[in-house]
Amino acid sequence: MQTADQKSMQELCSLYSSGRPYAFLQHTQPVLESNPRAPELAAMSLRALVEFGYGEPARELLRLRQDLRELTAGNDQLHKAINRLPDGQVSWDDLHNVFKTNVETLLASRPHLSPMVEEGYKRLSNVQLYRSRQGHYHISKPQPRSLRKWLSNPSTSEDDKSTVIPEHGKIPPPAIIGLRTGKLIDLVYERTKDLFLQYSHPLYMFEQDPVMFAAWLHMADHRKLLADERVFLFIGANGLVRFQEILKTHDHLVFPNFFLTLGADPDFAGEVKKISEKECDRRTHEWNDLVAKLKQRYADRDINYWRERWKQPACVMAVTSRYTTTLQFAARDAMTALENLGYKTFTAVEQMDHHQLSDISIARIILENDPAMLFFFDHLRYECEHSPKNIPFLTWVQDPLPNILCRQAGDSIGELDFVCGNLRHRCVTEYGYPADRFVQLDIPVSTAHFHDAKLSEENLAKYQCDVSFVSNSSKPLNEIFKSKLKDFPTAALPLLEAIYARIREMLANNEFPIDYTAAETKKLVDAFGAKLDKEQLEFVTMHFSYRLLDWGRRQQTLEWVGEWARRTGRTFRIYGRGWENHPTLSQFAMGVIEHGEPLRRACLASRICLQLIPSGFRHQRSYEILASGSLPLTRYCNNDYGALPMEEFVEKRDAGLNPPGEKLFSRLERITFRTPEEFEALAERFLADDDYREEVRQDLRRTVLENCTYDSHMRKVMEAFKARLNGFMAGP
Repeated sequence: MQTADQKSMQELCSLYSSGRPYAFLQHTQPVLESNPRAPELAAMSLRALVEFGYGEPARELLRLRQDLRELTAGNDQLHKAINRLPDGQVSWDDLHNVFKTNVETLLASRPHLSPMVEEGYKRLSNVQLYRSRQGHYHISKPQPRSLRKWLSNPSTSEDDKSTVIPEHGKIPPPAIIGLRTGKLIDLVYERTKDLFLQYSHPLYMFEQDPVMFAAWLHMADHRKLLADERVFLFIGANGLVRFQEILKTHDHLVFPNFFLTLGADPDFAGEVKKISEKECDRRTHEWNDLVAKLKQRYADRDINYWRERWKQPACVMAVTSRYTTTLQFAARDAMTALENLGYKTFTAVEQMDHHQLSDISIARIILENDPAMLFFFDHLRYECEHSPKNIPFLTWVQDPLPNILCRQAGDSIGELDFVCGNLRHRCVTEYGYPADRFVQLDIPVSTAHFHDAKLSEENLAKYQCDVSFVSNSSKPLNEIFKSKLKDFPTAALPLLEAIYARIREMLANNEFPIDYTAAETKKLVDAFGAKLDKEQLEFVTMHFSYRLLDWGRRQQTLEWVGEWARRTGRTFRIYGRGWENHPTLSQFAMGVIEHGEPLRRACLASRICLQLIPSGFRHQRSYEILASGSLPLTRYCNNDYGALPMEEFVEKRDAGLNPPGEKLFSRLERITFRTPEEFEALAERFLADDDYREEVRQDLRRTVLENCTYDSHMRKVMEAFKARLNGFMAGP
């Protein structure tokens, strides 16, 4: 052999010795074809075939290679062993039922792939399928009077040294280039699923060869992948064209930036990457063009323009996200209320769980619809690059978020900015929000969706129970703690562990600190000598301390109720995502329930509903429960009682001393508990006395209907906004 051949042999042998025997067979075949005398290489090929358990290909190799026969001459034991080996071949017909069920699922949502299925299926007769002793599939193409070709490996695994994926955690938006069976693709699928609430990355899958596509459809049950709308399949020569078109026309899809090449042509994989990069550049240019058009359109639109336009009910555009249940449905209900008042509305929101609402999408919608107001929940104009400066911008504040509670937010409020919702006092006094542009509102309820219309016997039987609770926060506290750590640098771990320990201590002692653990967090920060500015401290408090206390209190309370239900035989239902996996509460899990009519039915059919949000009773969930015709029980929150013990608050209130605390809802002590014993006493009294339960429910419900609906709130906001435009707003 020449030196070049020696080098080639060394490279081939390294494939085998490094644990890649199939890649060795693929690359060895053409070398053996061109080298009739390569006994060592032929012997290593024979060894690989024997290890796989492929008897007929091994015997075929012996028949075709004179050098191999000479090398093994006289080794009767070897020849007998090879003759006893099973063929290893699997008939395509034996796998037809798997193929059929896969194709039915595939074509139900992707009929455009029917020609690729037909083409690949017809050509399968030219190739043979083998299954190794290890359970992996391999495909070969027999050649008359010549060595068979081993085609691209249709199987792979998570420990394949030729592929690399992140060891832990989430995987970026992936492109899998080459369809393969095995755990690796399943692993990528699972680790790109439910990354943020129900959001999952789109999964782009490519196969250039229709034969490999048809083989893949035979080799395993892929119905989970094929039924998932977030999985995009690009098959055959036109797959790249369609991939580019999908990215061009669907700007709600993120680009792949993790490329997993599984035995595919490197040039083909390179084309996939080039298309992604090209479309990314195109979107950047499109964004710049949209910004320029928006700037031009709104450049001369001042208050006088908008005053004239708002003489009649105008068009309002809401922007929200499907990945925040509360805000998504708050936007829906606010828009419904505006429509009831005569306004034209439309809402920009993701339509699928693998979509992300992009700045390009929002800017394009603004250009196409020319709204008279942009309406956001929990976001101000300064955060929205797509928002023109000269358009009315309404923000509804619901949550105490860092982007809201900061000086930058207050300083950003311009002439055409308007704010409503919660936290007015803090925003105005601490962060400089203009007082004449902030209307204080409670979070309201939509009476279009939540009312006490009687249930059918079928729905009553389906949802009826003594006590129910609704939440998607189903992970145990220790898992929530671990998941929150990713939001902080590693250096902060000792501080966060100390805060976590303090939260557990508060829960064990049934403490409820003032200001959502702000004081406790500051104590621990100071003790560690950490240097945090006001906004950083706010972030740690709200996104770590408060969240852990919130989720911890909810789950602690559910443990109380669960123990009571087991002991007394009372029926307890927990609705929401993931409770079936909870270590102690899974027996009460009832699955996910949709907001709107299903939730209304569940509330109305529950004799008691739990409201466990630690910011206080005045919350949308309380209003939904009461509007639907059920009675909420709530755990003590200091906001409701002016940070006083409940008995002290009641004593001062009844004495006419007007203590700070909840004023809108009267006598909340009737439905408030602090301990498992107090919960049991309240629950048993209300469950035993229907008249008393109805009396309390009607009293609280009347307050909701008079003061806490979207219709009344949106009328108040729009009147205040138009008065501001006309220069008549006299202040809060």
